[in-house]
Amino acid sequence: MRLPNVIVTAVALLLASMLAWPAITGEGINARAPDFTLKKVTGENYSLEQNLGKGPIVLNFWATWCGPCILEMKNLKKTYARYAAAGLQMLSISIDDNKTQPQIPSIVRTYKFPYTILLDENKDVYKAYHVANVPQIFIIDAQGNIVYNHQGYQKGDEKKVEAIVAKLIGDKK
Repeated sequence: MRLPNVIVTAVALLLASMLAWPAITGEGINARAPDFTLKKVTGENYSLEQNLGKGPIVLNFWATWCGPCILEMKNLKKTYARYAAAGLQMLSISIDDNKTQPQIPSIVRTYKFPYTILLDENKDVYKAYHVANVPQIFIIDAQGNIVYNHQGYQKGDEKKVEAIVAKLIGDKK
């Protein structure tokens, strides 16, 4: 039986769209992380490209209104404390808009987040990384390759992040 052209075209488009996203879907695919420059919550610029090579980089996309995001960020503090001296950079990229952005400094102070908080007001980086929803976390190795991508948060997810960071840094503990 011959398939109608509409079905063949739909399947071809679906396969093409799946192939267009390999840089940031799935785990451990070693695709190059899209470069970006964003403002820190403190006002200075942060450029991903200028900070590669120092060690692994954990990116977590979050928003002030996202409870699981705050939980994830709180639980990532231990990983950051343990590996920051070995070169780990942790970047929390807020996708808050103008209405909710004023809440960010208060949340950072309340929870004492020790890592870099970046503002993605127009969601340009969110889109470049094909983030579907927050929280979503990526781990980038020192060469700039994405080695881990996970959406959502459940207690214990931070242990997987820590294991990957430890492996990238070379911690055999």
